[in-house]
Amino acid sequence: MALRRIESGIGVLLAVGMGCDPSPPGETSGNTETSEGSTTEVGAGTVDTGAPSSSTSTEGEASTGSSGSSSSSSADSSGGLEPPPPGGLEPWGYGFELLEDMHGDRVLMEDFDGDGHVDVFTQWRVAPEYTLRTHRGDGTGTGFVGGLASTLQWEPIPLAGDFDGDGLPDVASFSGGDGFFVALNDTSGDFVDSRFNPHPDPWSDANVALDVDGDLRDDLALPQLHSSGIDVLHGEGDGFFSFEANLLQPACYISGIVGTDLDADGWTDLVATGSCNGVPDYVPLIVYRGGPMGLAVEQTFSESDAAVHEGAMVLATDANGDGAMDIVTPVSTTALAVYSGDGSGSLAPPQIVPYAWTYRTLRLFELWLDPAGPAAYVMASDTPGQTAVAQWSGGALDTQAVELGGTLAGTADFNEDGRSDVVVLVPSDGREPDAVGVWLSIP
Repeated sequence: MALRRIESGIGVLLAVGMGCDPSPPGETSGNTETSEGSTTEVGAGTVDTGAPSSSTSTEGEASTGSSGSSSSSSADSSGGLEPPPPGGLEPWGYGFELLEDMHGDRVLMEDFDGDGHVDVFTQWRVAPEYTLRTHRGDGTGTGFVGGLASTLQWEPIPLAGDFDGDGLPDVASFSGGDGFFVALNDTSGDFVDSRFNPHPDPWSDANVALDVDGDLRDDLALPQLHSSGIDVLHGEGDGFFSFEANLLQPACYISGIVGTDLDADGWTDLVATGSCNGVPDYVPLIVYRGGPMGLAVEQTFSESDAAVHEGAMVLATDANGDGAMDIVTPVSTTALAVYSGDGSGSLAPPQIVPYAWTYRTLRLFELWLDPAGPAAYVMASDTPGQTAVAQWSGGALDTQAVELGGTLAGTADFNEDGRSDVVVLVPSDGREPDAVGVWLSIP
């Protein structure tokens, strides 16, 4: 199904020519055109079947362990890891578990094998490739079983999505270059080959997987360079993608993006913030409404009392507990912008909610401390060790700095008690890959 190319919309904001730097931080100018020609399937590479190995993990390499090995917590086999500092999430009823046989530069938390329990996908660099492995959860939060460790051609930034329509998560990987890889789930949670797609993905962390056309297979939305909008790629169902449409950007370039169903009509909508290197000082935001005709601009905002944080996450959550999805994103240094939804697909003008934590928030995740809600947030800056918990209190946010003992990687409910567990990547004696630890809620 062809999507409409969006040329204009209600109050569409373009910041081009408003004194903005032609390239975002870290971006170099150059020819951004790409050929939408052939795609290449990369062979299966090396698949570790679990044979014992005597190799030692150094310089970013790691032994894969054995297939079917148990990844349980162990204080005695932490490989020299320092224990987490006292405190952390303990005041909220959490304990820390270091998952013994689980390592990675990046992790994803999904039900990869379809058994109803959250699993952990890990990847780590074994130059010039990456080793991918899924650790299958059992609903306890500690009893993970490692699957096959496959060494494939890959990129550093992973993204989960159901790209073949079988109901199980697959994984794509990006590097901010001229192409990306996709590995399809073999239905057991393992990944044995990767396929290359030659399309630029300059932002890597800002990409979104969503089913744009209703074929039950996820497509991709990839923000492009300055004034180049968002490219929508149609998933063919075999791990390959073709160009489908280009969406107008909310400012010079995309800063953050999220897919969610704002109006509960079964079609995924997109919400994106934009930036012009913080000049002028405002928050542009666009809502792209999903539907049978594709994604179209529904609503735009431009707020002059706070500047977007370039690279900051955009979170879709029910912030006020009314059952409708809202949008939350960090602005300025000490505030969140909360755009309240009413279930119709439109958002109210943002409420700027200040908090006392004074670091530049980039990562923001839901933290369900109470299953009855509302959700709190765990947030982190771009500096290791700067992490805080923010809880709603009478329409304001109370924040408390916490030391998690590693880099915040995300949240999931591993032990199925209705409360969020918090995943961190713990440095391992200065060697990569990091170990995986979890702050597990205590029922």
